[in-house]
Amino acid sequence: MFEPKSDLYYRYLSPSGDMDINLFYGTNRGFTKGHVFDDFDLLVEFDVIDESQHRYIKYNKSYMGNLNADNTHIRAVYFRRSKDALFHVPADIAKTVKRLSQQLPNVPFYKVCLDEDGKYWIDA
Repeated sequence: MFEPKSDLYYRYLSPSGDMDINLFYGTNRGFTKGHVFDDFDLLVEFDVIDESQHRYIKYNKSYMGNLNADNTHIRAVYFRRSKDALFHVPADIAKTVKRLSQQLPNVPFYKVCLDEDGKYWIDA
């Protein structure tokens, strides 16, 4: 089962065939620490080297701040498969995963599914 790690950060990405990892980075990016608060298509798990550049947003337990390649270490990318078909990954997500995996060759990618109880499971 996939469970967010309390000491790691998570950022949602929208699938797009022309997705570039540079869209993950930016000066005013939103992300969470130790939890995910919604369904996701793509979720990047990462470490932050210097947390001083981020501000906490209490109402949704998230953060806003600067993310750049020098300040983060991407540890994994999770992507969901379709709920209605075993092992099927929607085309837009598959294209994005293919492109990102070429840009992040040393980062593991995990296919996950959401069960009826709202828990994510990593497909073996």
